[in-house]
Amino acid sequence: MRASVRRAGPGDAGPLAEMLREFYSYHSSMLGGRPIRREEGERLAREALSDPRSSVLLAEEGGEIVGFARIQEHEGAIFLREIYVRPGLRRRGVGSALLSACEGEAADRWGRGDLYLSVVPANLGALDFFLARGYDFLNTLELTKWEGGADSEVVLLGRRLGVRLGRAASTPPGLLRGMEARVRPGEFCVARCRRRPGSAFAVVDDGKEITVVAPCGELEESGCGPTDVERGYRILTFEAELPFDLVGFMAAVSGALAAEGVSLLALSSYSTDHVLVRSGDLDAAERALRRLGMKVSR
Repeated sequence: MRASVRRAGPGDAGPLAEMLREFYSYHSSMLGGRPIRREEGERLAREALSDPRSSVLLAEEGGEIVGFARIQEHEGAIFLREIYVRPGLRRRGVGSALLSACEGEAADRWGRGDLYLSVVPANLGALDFFLARGYDFLNTLELTKWEGGADSEVVLLGRRLGVRLGRAASTPPGLLRGMEARVRPGEFCVARCRRRPGSAFAVVDDGKEITVVAPCGELEESGCGPTDVERGYRILTFEAELPFDLVGFMAAVSGALAAEGVSLLALSSYSTDHVLVRSGDLDAAERALRRLGMKVSR
């Protein structure tokens, strides 16, 4: 079962407190410190949920919370303060879904295209995880008397998420709220063809190949081989005139879909954008867009 990610609310304080206790007990043990007591976990959860500079995200599988992450704004930069997946549930994409959701949240809430975090050098699994996802070494910082342990060091990592968004230039949240995303009827195929079809939803001819998005029945006369067709896509069209200088719209959409584990293909027309998702991911895509405040119609 694929994990879904959502923002935490006051009713999640209990499970969040237990995961914070597990997270910090593990890191304290690596630095020679003591385990974190239950009441400390409860305090940390209350502080995280009430902090206006933080966003707490929870990963769920089958109605059970299996992981969490928290990002926080500090002096104009966005930091990943914690990310954690319960043992036994790792290497199943939960951590990746949480990290993608954090990156989307950094762009959507704060209009930022960069994210920073620190890792204890002994935590080789965490280092491998972040380096494999495009994060780079920035610096080494010294920690003094961390949780009663000896002096230690952490490695500062960071990543630019494709585009650096300024607050004034990012997509205004009000633009997303109330926007309609319409699901076009029927399934579509994405194909590499030898000839342009008579009709299609979209055609891209880059001089090397012709890519066509169309109902599969429209491809019969286009010279598409059976290995050059990807079937089973649905199209969502954003019913709005999007200005050419708008920054961050697709970043907000792709971040929300990534938080649900949904891959997408994006298309832009003169006045608006479209996304293609697998038919089996359509319900998850609708949930993600509704969390952005959009209306979805079929």
